[in-house]
Amino acid sequence: QCRIRGRCGWWGVLAAQSKMGCVPSRPVGANDEEMNKKSERSYGAFAQTEENDEHDFLEAQKTAVTVQNKLQAQYPEKHQEQERKRLASKKGKGRAAVPDKYTGFHLHSPWTLDKADELLDFYVRQPQTGKDVLHASYMEAILHEGIDVFKKMPSVMKVPVPTQESGNTLIVVGDTHGQLADVLYIFSVHGPPSATTTYLFNGDIADRGPAACEICALLLAYKLAHPECIYINRGNHENADINERPSKNGGGFANEVRSKYDRDMFHLFQQFFCALPLATVLGDECLVVHGGLCRLNPTIDQMKGVDREMQCPDLPLTLDETILFDRSEEH
Repeated sequence: QCRIRGRCGWWGVLAAQSKMGCVPSRPVGANDEEMNKKSERSYGAFAQTEENDEHDFLEAQKTAVTVQNKLQAQYPEKHQEQERKRLASKKGKGRAAVPDKYTGFHLHSPWTLDKADELLDFYVRQPQTGKDVLHASYMEAILHEGIDVFKKMPSVMKVPVPTQESGNTLIVVGDTHGQLADVLYIFSVHGPPSATTTYLFNGDIADRGPAACEICALLLAYKLAHPECIYINRGNHENADINERPSKNGGGFANEVRSKYDRDMFHLFQQFFCALPLATVLGDECLVVHGGLCRLNPTIDQMKGVDREMQCPDLPLTLDETILFDRSEEH
């Protein structure tokens, strides 16, 4: 009753279904084997190119961050004055009221499963039309409530695995990377989150795809309505430095948020990301964590004790930073 869905979108879901007997399969012939070999070679070349691009951009980004930190250390008064001006410009200014001409979804409390299902249906009917972008006041409100909920959760969650007799289902979903269509498809196959269908999203909701904002809103709508039907681990793409990269270099979320909203909303998303737990224990046997364990091989208790509300540093120095952001090339 525990199913796993990977990051590869439609093909990954269908392939996993076939292996589990969820869809009919057929004998594999010589043509299929040759096609699989060609696909593996093509994907290998693509993955290597993507890895090289991300590495080059990361090196440039690290240099830029180092220069920025040195400038801030050399001219602290100027940096503090700029930050004071930014906060002063925002102080006392709430989000504008939702205008009468707004044609998007009206998402507000009280949070119920019926309302979350309505948002799901809305996204199915309005795929990437512009109307699917929630008004800023709605997005800000659901993020604030989501932050409050996830901050109260431990760094390592424990989720029971349903028994076959119960008829309940637990589904683990890998990287969605802004692909709202994949999330909608998974929900259509296995049913939306509910009292009997629990989902664990194992990080990397953001970047690469165009609709990570909408995925976050949808998951939070279900989480606030029924906390036990949605769990989310933090991935390496739930971090500002990667979000700031262009989409072609594995990022894109910062640009998505700023194009739909503004930079203050991007900062709010970062608070939400930092509030997310690090890992989930399924039953008493399986540890689900996005990026693997660091080279120190931490215990569950050490992971539980991590102060997780931080961004990735230039160089991890403390135990908490190493558990969270170990960047060893060998691990």
